[in-house]
Formats: sequence, C-alpha cells, structure tokens
Amino acid sequence: CGEEIKAVAKLPELKLSVIASTFEGLQQIQKAMPTLKKQLQDLGITTTSSNTRLGKVHIADNKPEAVKSAPKADGSSFSVDI
Repeated sequence: CGEEIKAVAKLPELKLSVIASTFEGLQQIQKAMPTLKKQLQDLGITTTSSNTRLGKVHIADNKPEAVKSAPKADGSSFSVDI
C-alpha cells in the first residue's frame, strides 16, 4: 500500500500528479487536494494542473528520491519524485 507523488515546479507554478495504490487512498487524496491547493496558493504557488489516479505504485525503498534540478541559470525550476 502507499501513494506516489510527483511534483514539477517552475516557480511560482506547480504541476502535481498523485498515484494511489488503493481506492481508499485515492479517495483520501482527492478529498485533501483542495486544501493542499489552497495552502500552496497561500504560499504564492499556483497549481497549474493536478491529477490523481488509482494505479500501481513503484517505490523501490522508503527513501525519498534525489532532487533532479533542471539546468536553469536562475535555479527556479526543479522536479522532485518522492
């Protein structure tokens, strides 16, 4: 069981994708998504797109993946898989 989250940001914009391994998890994520978007908006981050879906979660271990920085001179673009 678990969820997989991928967030891609080009600040101040964010694209969010969430995969849930169970229907119950999917429902909880969908219920929490408006609150998350509001909290991000309060921080000045606009969610340009978000999606949630039921699917197989591919988590190799319990450690977060490394931050993958885009080659931007201003450092404002990044992608994180957790």
